Amino acid sequence: MVYDSGIELKPRGVMELFDQAIRLYRNNFLNFIGIIAVAQVPIQLVQMLLNLLIFDSLQSGSQVDAINYAALGGSAITFIISILSYVFVAGLATAALTRAITGRYLGEEVTIFGAYGQIKDRWGSLVGALL
Repeated sequence: MVYDSGIELKPRGVMELFDQAIRLYRNNFLNFIGIIAVAQVPIQLVQMLLNLLIFDSLQSGSQVDAINYAALGGSAITFIISILSYVFVAGLATAALTRAITGRYLGEEVTIFGAYGQIKDRWGSLVGALL
């Protein structure tokens, strides 16, 4: 189903473009935040749980060994989470958000999972381009 977006495609000045962009984001704020949250929230929860497990090890065993292992584990987790964030948030979620913004600008209905569904055939090439 196609909705009338109320946005006419025509040449615009900078302030008109800025005004339309603000309206577009304001009218679709929850959808756009939800698209990013689908990728960001699970990654942050995994990072938090892993950090809790590692730093819980500080309570047992030798303090010097525990601190060394915790520092090593924390560094490894940070590195892995950074890569996951880069691929899923900076890559796939941004592509889904871009597709949703484009669709909404053209008057199409936008849903959180619908935006991911529209880019599903391109996930491999997106991840390949990121790496």
